[in-house]
Amino acid sequence: MGVKLFPELASFMRHALKCESLEVHLSDEWNALKRSELRSAAGQFAGRDFSDLSALPHDETWSLSLTHCKSAGGFAAVKKPLRVGLDLEIADRIEERVVRRVSSNEEVATAPNVSLLWVGKEALFKSLREFDQPSVLGELRLLNWQKIEHPLTLEGKTIPAWFFNGERIKDRQQIPGRGVVIKINAFALSLFLSSSST
Repeated sequence: MGVKLFPELASFMRHALKCESLEVHLSDEWNALKRSELRSAAGQFAGRDFSDLSALPHDETWSLSLTHCKSAGGFAAVKKPLRVGLDLEIADRIEERVVRRVSSNEEVATAPNVSLLWVGKEALFKSLREFDQPSVLGELRLLNWQKIEHPLTLEGKTIPAWFFNGERIKDRQQIPGRGVVIKINAFALSLFLSSSST
């Protein structure tokens, strides 16, 4: 399965989001060139076949979200009716001009940084996949950033993390749930856990 990245992350996310059924699995072998291996691992977890790259993974018991970038990939799962969205990117590859196209000036000013704003929006967007997902990221707003008091400790280092909430811009309807963003080494990572259909 390759190197399991940041094994402490799953426990941290479960504790921060107060959700015992939350699973987070990351590996350096599930990068953008190895999507089939990532889908196979998610399928083994759910007991399903997700080998069809043209179809999004779907399961009756688990809400699943897959992500990959040039160097790594992973999946998150949570028991339904909860929903999950996960995004992982190489932080330095996220361009501020692209983030500004889908974000307000206020979002850019209040977020910890633009890479965490981007992955936060992506995770929120993915969490809405089976319900009322907007057509573009720009229809979602991240707000209520709050630094987590008990951050992740990884290899003896304290890694700061933040909570955030999301809302739909068109009706200013807050999306039930909460997200977490964190920058670990070269990666920006976010997970959004939505608590009910919207």
